[in-house]
Amino acid sequence: MRFFLATTFLLLSFGSLLRAVEIRVATYNVRLGLGPVGDPGRDGVEAVLARIAADVVALQEITSDDLANERITALGQTLGYPYLFIPESALDTSSRVAILSRFPFVPNSPTSILSPPGANDVTRAAAAVVVDVPNTLNDPTIITAHLKCCFELDDPFRRAIEMTRIRNFLVREGLDGDDNVIVMGDFNLLGSSNLTYPQIPPGLPPSFILGNDITFNVDYFVEPTRYFQGLGMTDPESRQQDGVTDRTFPGSSTVLDYLLISSALASRNPKTEIYNSNLEAAYPGLHKAGSPLPAPTSADASDHLPVFGDLQLDNGLGLSLTASQIILNEGEKAATLTVTLDQPALTPTPVTLVSGDPSEVVIANPTLVIPTGQTTATTSFFAPFDKISDGTQEVAISASAPVSASRWP
Repeated sequence: MRFFLATTFLLLSFGSLLRAVEIRVATYNVRLGLGPVGDPGRDGVEAVLARIAADVVALQEITSDDLANERITALGQTLGYPYLFIPESALDTSSRVAILSRFPFVPNSPTSILSPPGANDVTRAAAAVVVDVPNTLNDPTIITAHLKCCFELDDPFRRAIEMTRIRNFLVREGLDGDDNVIVMGDFNLLGSSNLTYPQIPPGLPPSFILGNDITFNVDYFVEPTRYFQGLGMTDPESRQQDGVTDRTFPGSSTVLDYLLISSALASRNPKTEIYNSNLEAAYPGLHKAGSPLPAPTSADASDHLPVFGDLQLDNGLGLSLTASQIILNEGEKAATLTVTLDQPALTPTPVTLVSGDPSEVVIANPTLVIPTGQTTATTSFFAPFDKISDGTQEVAISASAPVSASRWP
């Protein structure tokens, strides 16, 4: 009996891309401290934070009692935040900001943003950290601040100086809109916009010493991104679950709490929300952990509402597939198939190869693993001699990698 060799043309394709790594961050003014367990405010804060389930939480108005009684540490332990940074004190020694994180901080990154040597012009030190997020090289820099409140003539001046200190930190670190930068907190940008101070205003405390790096005129803005002109910071304009209400302090006609993000983060479809338990029944908003909270919970917890957001830290990894040859004759020796990531794998990355017709093209190892730090893995494939004269065949080989686990099911 006579057999004819058939020819197989190979069509290569790839399936999934590795999903971008996402982080959820939140900022929350907890109103005059946490208080002890059992206090309605303290328990309300815990319930709200558990419901939001952020990876990194920035808190404002952490008091000396919270620190002395380790309430902030206990809250972190209860909610699964093993990493905590509290900056040094400044003019206000009784109230601090804090950053809680599920992920570790990059070593030596936690920083207290204070006045420069010889100055004393920051009310509360801002906190800055770089968070070591798994499965990405694009770790975010996260800053939180609680600016000086109120309407006296010196108050807007002090807020402008504090924003300047944060801006100067970004400049010193070489950070701009191309980096993953988040600046959030209670900014208290109250009063008239576009004030200009040609000199130091009256009313400052005797201990206030303006840094000699500040030059007049000093401009005050109520729009926070104006302090970061040229650095690519944007406001995603967060709203409560109804998609309309932008107030984070129900008693104010002004937005007080902000979550600002860099242009890089803004380009990757960020999703943000001002959480208000009173709206849960009517508006689900972003996905949250557990069951909806009783309507009064937010009001019991604080006079502020938290702002949180889901942010993509990268664009994901691309996957491609190449072969040493794409025309095979049945019964000939095997060829080589290579899968390639466009960046080194941060963890062992499994890739599944599928032959569109296993009777015509056999893949020696249909499951490959790209090792950590590598970009490629290889196997062989061949066209088996099936003793069937079936002419020229076209067979597709596809490659796919499982997407990273989504933040929510």
